[in-house]
Amino acid sequence: MFNVFSWQYFIYLTLSIGIIVALVLVLRKLDDKARVISQISLIACIGLFFIIEYTSRLIVNKGTKFGDQMPIELFQIFVYLSIFIFFYKKSSWKKFAYLIIAPVSGYNLIFVPSMYNQFNAFSLCIISYYILNAVVLANAVLGMLWNEEDLEKKDVLDASITYIIIVAIAHLFNVFMRFTAWGVHANYFGTMGEGYDILIEWLYSIIPIPFLCILPLLAILVGVQFLLILPFDLIKTKKQKQSQIEELIALGNLKAQQEYRQKHKSTKSQILVKSETKAQPKTEKNLSQSKNSGFVATTKEVKVNKNKDKQ
Repeated sequence: MFNVFSWQYFIYLTLSIGIIVALVLVLRKLDDKARVISQISLIACIGLFFIIEYTSRLIVNKGTKFGDQMPIELFQIFVYLSIFIFFYKKSSWKKFAYLIIAPVSGYNLIFVPSMYNQFNAFSLCIISYYILNAVVLANAVLGMLWNEEDLEKKDVLDASITYIIIVAIAHLFNVFMRFTAWGVHANYFGTMGEGYDILIEWLYSIIPIPFLCILPLLAILVGVQFLLILPFDLIKTKKQKQSQIEELIALGNLKAQQEYRQKHKSTKSQILVKSETKAQPKTEKNLSQSKNSGFVATTKEVKVNKNKDKQ
């Protein structure tokens, strides 16, 4: 049987990381036409393994109430959102995919729900689960890289509020399903605690209150989001510095460059700028030109390396 932290688990996790890295490295520099084809292929792959995972799980759990096995687990909601984001193409949702779907999909790969413990370690359901989450994560990251979105700290707040609303709705649904007995074990998104996965089970033992038990995970998620926007901040800062340096080169302003170097002493730039002092020849040269129009004769003499010209 499948168990978290078993040797089979580490094989799946390693292969999933390999799939994510390979997809991102291979597809991130495609042109626009190839990107569309690739994203359609990724969405089709996500849909295929979603169907395989859910169907095989229903076959194994024949005696379970449908209310406890509805296709609205967290990773399944991410499938719906991935399809929605592909067609909607709004910037805010692409940022949500990168800031929420990507890290939470990573969480799903590490902390597999306990309901999979009853499956054979190399069952089609487990394989589909890992591939599904890996491709969803890669698709979320690629969506951000392809569109070169500019992430800011306020985007963390927007994405977090949206995610908390989704989780709160899931919790109310769990409460409703249990109250009506349509799903006596309904625990979608793990908001009810009670051994949803190994980490939430541990948190529930410390905070035995539904929904409140997962709040530490939401706080950690916010911290992870700030880490995810750091690369974009570094790239933005690097571009700004490069733009300033290029402007100095274009202006040829020696004083401005000296001030820039004093301001950024840690940056030892060796860039050469155009000097404002003109070069002078070592030996003095006299140039003369004579013109005779028939009535008036004129002579023009120029000394090249003198401060004044004589005419």
